[in-house]
Amino acid sequence: MASFKLKGMEMKKIIVLFFCFVCFLAILSAEEKEVIQKATELFDQQKYTDALKIIEEGIREFGPTDKLINTKYKILLLSKKYEEALETFEIIIQRVGESPHVMIDKIRLLYYLQRYNQALETALNIDDKSSEKSPFISLFIVRIAVAQKNKDMAIDWLEKSLERGEYSYNYLLQEEFAILHEEKRFKDIILKMKDKIGIDRPAKDFSVSLLSGGTYYLSAEKGKVVLIDFWATWCPPCVAEFPNLKKLYKELHSKGFEIIGISLDSNRELLEKFTKQRGIPWNIAFSGKAMEGEVVKLYGVQSVPMYWLVDRKGILRFSFDTGGKELENPIKQVVNE
Repeated sequence: MASFKLKGMEMKKIIVLFFCFVCFLAILSAEEKEVIQKATELFDQQKYTDALKIIEEGIREFGPTDKLINTKYKILLLSKKYEEALETFEIIIQRVGESPHVMIDKIRLLYYLQRYNQALETALNIDDKSSEKSPFISLFIVRIAVAQKNKDMAIDWLEKSLERGEYSYNYLLQEEFAILHEEKRFKDIILKMKDKIGIDRPAKDFSVSLLSGGTYYLSAEKGKVVLIDFWATWCPPCVAEFPNLKKLYKELHSKGFEIIGISLDSNRELLEKFTKQRGIPWNIAFSGKAMEGEVVKLYGVQSVPMYWLVDRKGILRFSFDTGGKELENPIKQVVNE
């Protein structure tokens, strides 16, 4: 079976609420809380086997509680143990139901396991039943169609994603979607996405209250390269990207590189504890309004992580929904211009 790289688009397109175990630590028993904290620390260090061992011990001691099962699923998913993750996810489905924002993860797992027909059937069924059509379901149908080399179906569903409000495009330029790159309809969709985002136009200005106090103004950063990072403590891909961002910040800050983190958290105390524990050196903004925050709406953010790169002239140059080299290389390019 082929291995799959976990891209940002794959890991975060839906805000899966059961990933938010950190937000609920306060209501757990002291013993269960300690188990999850230990597992979380190991998980943050990418010691997935050790983290999973801690969780399994917790399940044996306290039973398969929601928080332990959810944490186990997260670890299995990010350590690419997809068969086991799917088995664990079936337990979650039984408990929380088959809403689209939950079932997207079952589609994702089936896709990773190359069970394309089953993944497509599940996705089409969920999309058909849902009254509020999700761009993220349609995007996975695009990916499944590409895997099955069905170009027409892929582009049809990509158009639906655009109609439903999905404008992220960088991942579509990757090798995975190469069979679409020379199609005129595909090129037209990419141009529309760029126009919707505002690429190569002045970035939308904003001011935000900082967690540390005071106010941040994007307009005050002219002459610097700014990465606007929409994130949350309950978003695993967001948290997983912090080591890379800290490395970039240390390397490029003296050259005029800044990061402004726009937190979609609703609990200030947990956010303060999180940022302090991880030693985040850049500014973090907090409104307490989560997805209803003014800047979130201004930039049309529908999921996290989401990154926007603004150059020294205040022009929006790139938008990203994934990290790693796909984020690092353009940042270095713009900083060194």
